Amino acid sequence: MTTKTLVKNILNTKLENIPEEVKLHGQKSLLNWLGVAIGASHHPSVDMVLDLKEELNWSEEITILGRKDKSDMLTATLINGMSSHIFDFDDTHLDTIHHPSGPVAPVVFALGEKYSVEPDKLLLAFILGCEAELRISNAVYPSHYDLGWHITSTAGYLAQRLQLLFILDMKEEQILNSLGVAGTQASGLREMFGTMTKPFHPGKAAQNGLLAALLAKRGFTSSKQF
Repeated sequence: MTTKTLVKNILNTKLENIPEEVKLHGQKSLLNWLGVAIGASHHPSVDMVLDLKEELNWSEEITILGRKDKSDMLTATLINGMSSHIFDFDDTHLDTIHHPSGPVAPVVFALGEKYSVEPDKLLLAFILGCEAELRISNAVYPSHYDLGWHITSTAGYLAQRLQLLFILDMKEEQILNSLGVAGTQASGLREMFGTMTKPFHPGKAAQNGLLAALLAKRGFTSSKQF
């Protein structure tokens, strides 16, 4: 099964096996992502989401980049992923028109802050999440995009699950289940381009993907035949 092969390859990858050039590029991508997320952090659409804080009774544990606000882990992941894509200056894989950092980096930062994860582990998680994400994009582009799907969102739902195994210490079976839970939620329509919903896509991919991993860690099951 292709998915199982991908998971095994990810499990067997260590930071010392990754070329220095790739690690440097990963660091630059993270820095770029931070900049664009902070730059759009006071956009009206971010304000609208934060206006729900009292109504939804969020806790205050994870930083909203560029603001004094904090929120629960899932909501902070949504907002930070959304703000990083608002102005469309986040990193772009030109061959597939995919923005890899948006669905991946918010999860890395949220888990890193919550569990005080060491930087090398976060960098490895980020690099492998983006690597898997772009491999999926390469496999489905251009037909997937031409059919009207927003590839940053749909591929992002799946691939960034693979980074979480290093932070949450997930086993192969749990990772496969998390991919299924994430995959069944995957969505994002190109019809939404030009509206506030477009940057909502990578934020939602990050948020729901994190939820999928947290559920699978606890034994939540899904099909592995995809």
